[in-house]
Amino acid sequence: MYRGQDMSAEKRAHERYDVVAQVQIEHGDDVEIFTATNVSIAGMFFEARLDDHPDMIASMRFPVMLSLSPTADTATGAPPPPIEVRCTAKIIRRDTGRNGKPSGFGVCFDDIDAENIAALRRLIAAAQKK
Repeated sequence: MYRGQDMSAEKRAHERYDVVAQVQIEHGDDVEIFTATNVSIAGMFFEARLDDHPDMIASMRFPVMLSLSPTADTATGAPPPPIEVRCTAKIIRRDTGRNGKPSGFGVCFDDIDAENIAALRRLIAAAQKK
């Protein structure tokens, strides 16, 4: 759920958290980079110009890596390693963006193992600290 939004308007089962995280998608022979702006334990939204990706349609599945660099440790000042989540995602909607919100893709995590679920939980916790 977007913070500050009325929950009655939402039909999602999992709360969404605001993030700025890198998304790498294997698309054919290419790796494309996007920015995720919110994430939940079940999926994420990443910004994209839809006209640049007409072949990315609902139900399409692809390998994805979600990466977030946590805030540096205040005691040492050293940046911790990025938190990475690797899984398969499935497009559930192409969002044209409106009311000042960007266009992009809503995806669900379709194939994710226990290790990456744990990493996703760490990523969400780190995003809440920023």
